Amino acid sequence: MCSVCIHRFARTFIFFYTIGLHLLVFTLLYRMSALSYLSITPAHDEIILDAGNQTLSHMP
Repeated sequence: MCSVCIHRFARTFIFFYTIGLHLLVFTLLYRMSALSYLSITPAHDEIILDAGNQTLSHMP
């Protein structure tokens, strides 16, 4: 094999490997951020259910 072909393959491999690592890091950061947000905020379903119960209890 010629050295140019080896260098081209190496550059292509490093390029896609770097893109893959970036996607992995961004996905993990997004997931960690979403889980952190959900752990510090109250459950939205409970608030909606409570609001629904309050409006229903005032109806005749």
